[in-house]
Amino acid sequence: MTWIQTGLEVEFMRYLKEIFLMLLRWRLILDGVQCQSSVRIRGYPLVHVNKKARIVLGNHVVLQSKSLRYHGFMHSPVKLLADAPGAVIEVGDESRLNGACLHAVKYIRIGKRCLFASGVQVLDSNAHRLSMDQPSSRLRTVDEGRPIIIGDDVWLGLNVIVLPGTRIGDGSIIGAGVILSGDIPAGSIVRPAPYVIA
Repeated sequence: MTWIQTGLEVEFMRYLKEIFLMLLRWRLILDGVQCQSSVRIRGYPLVHVNKKARIVLGNHVVLQSKSLRYHGFMHSPVKLLADAPGAVIEVGDESRLNGACLHAVKYIRIGKRCLFASGVQVLDSNAHRLSMDQPSSRLRTVDEGRPIIIGDDVWLGLNVIVLPGTRIGDGSIIGAGVILSGDIPAGSIVRPAPYVIA
């Protein structure tokens, strides 16, 4: 048996989709996220904002948490976590987060038109202090964090990890699986260590 949608059924489904997306945007706003009406949400992002923290999403930002039609394996939804008083996450206009995790205890700024592939993690803190003089105290410590600044038009490949204090210049491309720390000049291409065939 075949099923053909009429024009009215197609419009009704479009209407339901718009209502669903509006409810998702309202959920983000209720969770403490400042977002434009043009923010596109696919799937269900995980969001937590401390009452004294903030998350700001620019115009036409895409939060992609559905792996259907995504070229890589997306093992988890977008996760936005600003869980310390004063923590800030800012995502610039037209940036896309595909199953990426941003965790700020201090400050993370993502520029405009950035592309984050699945599995990207941007962490401005180590969660615990190193406590090299007293390793047994690590569980009871909290790292203060260092700001992360990612410029405009930056592309982070699959499973990139951005560590505290990193700065990435405009237009840079970071290859799949790279672990970043420090300053990356504008226009850089960073690849993982070359493999060797024995």
